[in-house]
Amino acid sequence: MNQKARKLLVNAREAVKLRTSVQEKGLTLLPLTIFLSGPFVKIELGLVRARKKYDKREVVKDAKPKGTSGRNSGCKIRSR
Repeated sequence: MNQKARKLLVNAREAVKLRTSVQEKGLTLLPLTIFLSGPFVKIELGLVRARKKYDKREVVKDAKPKGTSGRNSGCKIRSR
């Protein structure tokens, strides 16, 4: 498959805000939804904070193994 670097089209102020929150505050950018609109791909991004260690242990303990594990298992793909 042809992998090509893509530009993220955001406002300059938004880009600075996202960059500082990722670098300084330790937040993570996650793709929430992916929209396929003709030749374009639109991605809805979310800023998230990592779980605390005690929360992570409870989730791992209670988690059931999922049958599917793929590249896009954490995000939804929609077509317009």
